[in-house]
Amino acid sequence: MLLPPEQVDQVVDHWPQQCGQCQEPLTADPALALDEAVRHQVTDLPPIRPQVTEHRLWRVRCGACGQETRAELPQEVPAGAFGPGVQAAVGVLAGRYRLSRREVAAICGDLLGVDLAVGSVDGLCQDTAAALAEPMAELEAAVQQPVPVHADETHWRQAGKGYWLWVVVSAMATVFRIAPSRGSAVIKGLLGEDFAGGRTTDRYAAYTWVYVERRQVCWAHLKRDFQALVDRGGPGQPGGEAALALIERMFAAWHQARPVKIGKALQQR
Repeated sequence: MLLPPEQVDQVVDHWPQQCGQCQEPLTADPALALDEAVRHQVTDLPPIRPQVTEHRLWRVRCGACGQETRAELPQEVPAGAFGPGVQAAVGVLAGRYRLSRREVAAICGDLLGVDLAVGSVDGLCQDTAAALAEPMAELEAAVQQPVPVHADETHWRQAGKGYWLWVVVSAMATVFRIAPSRGSAVIKGLLGEDFAGGRTTDRYAAYTWVYVERRQVCWAHLKRDFQALVDRGGPGQPGGEAALALIERMFAAWHQARPVKIGKALQQR
């Protein structure tokens, strides 16, 4: 897939040197072009070299009182040896891609040219967790508002042990939490026990503490259940068929009523 011209960094024009039939030399003249050029794009990575900034803190003696004073690092300069770019890369590799500390150190050295000890990788991961604590708390507060949310959980391997990955999704925020338990205490902690919004989930027992009036069973699960009635046959088949027809009509109306997708709207500007 070709990128649009505004996203191309460099254009190299190639003109034929001579006629393919009579071998007469040809001129690289755009006025002689018969049609648009055939576009061939090559995507590559530039050489990656880390940018090292040395901060020199000078000490001087006051000419008035003789007091010696050393300059201090500006607030925006990290106190450690690595900047926010390295910290972000380490956080993505360890958190998003779940690489071991040793693997992260190897990738940083081999691909990015940044030599990191395993202990430094762990320290950067802890710094990232501390930096994300406040925005994470804001996200958790957002999904606890009385708004519709979707919740689910799935098995998750962490450090060779079995955990559970929970997710709560609202129109404004998505919150993930890795927990050692699949019990209702986890989802109550995410939403708050006095959660007043609507919630869409499967039928897992951990979600039953919310009033039934505020709980919507996942339509994908319901559709499978109704399809099972049809497949099983017998007296339940007509009811399953009627329910499937209602679901089909409901989602057809929903798709018609949906606002224009963001991508299409941007393309039409």
